[in-house]
Amino acid sequence: MANEEVILQEKVKAVIIKEFGWNVCEIKIHGRGVQNIVLMVEEQDMGRFAVRVPYPEDRQQFPNRERDRSLLLKEADITNYCSRFNIPVPKVHHTFLSDELDFIIVDFIEGDPTKISHKSIGEMVQKIHRIPVEPLFIRNQGERTIYDYMANRIAERVKFVKPIIDISSCIPNRNEIEQILAIPTNNKESLLHLDVRPPNLISKKGEIGAILDWDNALKGDPVLELMRVEESMELDFKEFMKGYTDYSLLNETPMIVQNLYRLDTALMLTILFEQVLKNQMKSEYYQNRLKFLSLQVAKEV
Repeated sequence: MANEEVILQEKVKAVIIKEFGWNVCEIKIHGRGVQNIVLMVEEQDMGRFAVRVPYPEDRQQFPNRERDRSLLLKEADITNYCSRFNIPVPKVHHTFLSDELDFIIVDFIEGDPTKISHKSIGEMVQKIHRIPVEPLFIRNQGERTIYDYMANRIAERVKFVKPIIDISSCIPNRNEIEQILAIPTNNKESLLHLDVRPPNLISKKGEIGAILDWDNALKGDPVLELMRVEESMELDFKEFMKGYTDYSLLNETPMIVQNLYRLDTALMLTILFEQVLKNQMKSEYYQNRLKFLSLQVAKEV
């Protein structure tokens, strides 16, 4: 365990004891993400809890304290909201914010190694897409439409990957992307998780015991979620759609819109594998996907 993690763990323990009066029997690292570390804390009388804490800024690829705090609060907001509609999420117990340290404490949900069928995951995502989205407020999206938000994100990501792969000549400008994405469809605005994959799902005898990590969540077109699932390839998309069932979303959405949504995912994964996880094989795969998708978009404009 890195020394920085030991220090962070002890800081969290000290705050929990002082602020909440807990009698901590054990605290240890349970998981590590790109931006956050998850601790398991056992309290003598109440049992186990999970604590989600942003890494210290000097451990992050792209340090940003304001963003880290916003994402913690976003996780708490959406988790609390989903619990109202019987979406399996851990209960939020405490949110702690200070000049030195931020974290949230939620139920620790013990899983097992039984695999969850990808059809069941599709059913769960469809259930999430069908809950009402008002009055839920997504902190990093605000009042922006999904078309405005995504157009800006795609344009910024195209610029960001330019030193790695230059696809800018094939991609419409930011305003044109927004106009394309806003082509009218019958798709209903939904809550989108946008990181649906096995590490963010806790299995209980093959059932979904909890869905975690709402960092990427937005309100918008559910086709964006479907394209993210298919492009990231962590689920068998055909099996997923057997559970999701609403093929009309794909049939009625213009292919250029689908490809722009795919492009957004391929851009994100190129950045992730090239600069954060340093996985050259996967980086090259998604760079090839960017070449293909950008040419498809250019043909369809």
